[in-house]
Amino acid sequence: MNIDGVRQAWQKLADRADLIGKEVIFENRIGDCVDRGTISRIRIDGDHVVIESPEIAAAHIAGNAWAPNIRFKIEEDRTPDLIGDTIFCDLDDNYRQIQIRTI
Repeated sequence: MNIDGVRQAWQKLADRADLIGKEVIFENRIGDCVDRGTISRIRIDGDHVVIESPEIAAAHIAGNAWAPNIRFKIEEDRTPDLIGDTIFCDLDDNYRQIQIRTI
């Protein structure tokens, strides 16, 4: 998918009110960590996707998460894919992954 298609796919997710309150998981196999929370907002910020979660923000303040939110650059190979009841997006050759539960 081209970059515009990827941006549109993420914008469609950002526009989905039913994803608010759903579980989001950011798995970072490089740092061997998993950040979990509930989605309070998904937004497009320039050429980045930002997924906000109060639990991840609190974990960051406590020193237990890499960042206060999940933020990554929109790139051609970062298309969100729905498999079963979960939206997956691999970042950086399967070393980092976003998972969003849809139910």
